[in-house]
Order: sequence, then structure tokens, then C-alpha cells
Amino acid sequence: MANETKADPSPNVLRLVDDSEKHIADMLKLGLSNIVDNMKIQFNYLKEERTAESDRIDNLRQVDTKAVEVALQAAKQEAEVLRMAVEKTATTIAEQLTQLTNSLILRIAALEKAQYETSGKSGLSDKLQMVIVGIICSLITGIIFLVFKL
Repeated sequence: MANETKADPSPNVLRLVDDSEKHIADMLKLGLSNIVDNMKIQFNYLKEERTAESDRIDNLRQVDTKAVEVALQAAKQEAEVLRMAVEKTATTIAEQLTQLTNSLILRIAALEKAQYETSGKSGLSDKLQMVIVGIICSLITGIIFLVFKL
């Protein structure tokens, strides 16, 4: 044993250290590879999740857009029905007003005729005639206002 020279570190220790370094490097590569793979999986999952959420929101917007279109169409139909009702009412009121006006004109004409025929006989004063005409005009005006307020 005296002839044996000891080398520091011995070739066996150097080989063990080298093998350990290789093993650690392999483990790091494997660990990093796993981390990268896990990150890729995680990124793909997040990407799919974002896409799914975006599609869900787009579908909701389409439903909302369709609902607005349906409501708009219904409002247009209701507006048309109301327009026709107003038009019919206006026509009816105009016809009634024309009939009433014609009736009143005929009555006034009859009163004027009767007045002319009896003016010599009864001797109605001008003041009384003015009062009668004023009352008739007030009645016509009141009827017109009542018709248009309906």
C-alpha cells in the first residue's frame, strides 16, 4: 500500500460526479420538457376557453339582434294598425261634421226663409234677429268643438 499513490480526486469519484452531473442535466431537461408540455396544454386550454366564451357571447348577441328585429316588426305592425284606425276615425268624423254642417245650413236657411216670410207680419226687431243668429252661430261653434275634441 505504500506504493499506491492516491490521486485526489480519484478517477472513480470523477466518474461518479460526471454521471451525477449528466443525471441532473437529464432530469432538468425532462423537468423543463414536462413544464413546457404542461404550459402548452394550459395555453391550449385557455385558448379554447376564450374561443368558447367568445362564441357564447356572439350567440347571445345574435339572439338579442333577432329579438330586436321581431320587436321592431311588431311595432311596425302596431303602428300601421293605429294609423289605419286614426285614418278611419278622421274620415268618420269628417263625414259626420259634413252631415251636421249641411243639416245646420238647411235649418238656418229654413229659419231665414221663415223670417223673411213672417218679418212683415210679426215685426221682429233687428235686435231680436241678431240674438237668434248669435245663438245659432254659438250652437254651430259648440258642436264643431265637441266633434273635434273627440
